[in-house]
Amino acid sequence: MVRTRSALRGLWRWPNTSGRNGRRSIYQRESVGMSGGHQRPHAFVRLRTGMDPLTIFGAVAVTAMMLFYALERRSRIFVLLFAGACLAASAYAFLQGAWPFGVVELVWSGVALRRWWIR
Repeated sequence: MVRTRSALRGLWRWPNTSGRNGRRSIYQRESVGMSGGHQRPHAFVRLRTGMDPLTIFGAVAVTAMMLFYALERRSRIFVLLFAGACLAASAYAFLQGAWPFGVVELVWSGVALRRWWIR
């Protein structure tokens, strides 16, 4: 019996049993429409099917926040960049529907802007 994954419908099929103890392995996929056995998928295929642009934007915003927060003591500009990253994370939260997180990030952005102005 062969199952088709909904996100990759028509592209890849996974056999029911392969790998250890009869479990499916994510790296053992059978191509649809091509002769041959299992092929190792490219990492970009997994990333492309697993993340949408909004999720990528949120991940970049939160990563920038952490990076600039860690570098704040080095220069004033990192405090300002941290405030901008907080604004980006707030925009992500509102777009994603998590408005409490958006409000908190908006407040953090204001606090960071005030610290930048005073410094």
